[in-house]
Amino acid sequence: MGIAAVGAARAGLYLYLEPLATVALAVPLLGEPFGVFTALGGGSVLAGVYLGQRGQVPADAPRVRPEVTAAEP
Repeated sequence: MGIAAVGAARAGLYLYLEPLATVALAVPLLGEPFGVFTALGGGSVLAGVYLGQRGQVPADAPRVRPEVTAAEP
């Protein structure tokens, strides 16, 4: 399961959530200010991840899975 199930491109979108986790920890632990621009930026990131995840794939589109081969000695 994991990346093999959803694909690397779709799983990679979640990397954009890392700055939100950083802000979520920096505000209470370090006393960083949380302002309007921080909220707008976080909303933009969430909207982008949502839009990237809801992409429609046609039902008849073939599923491409990379072939796993043994490394040659």
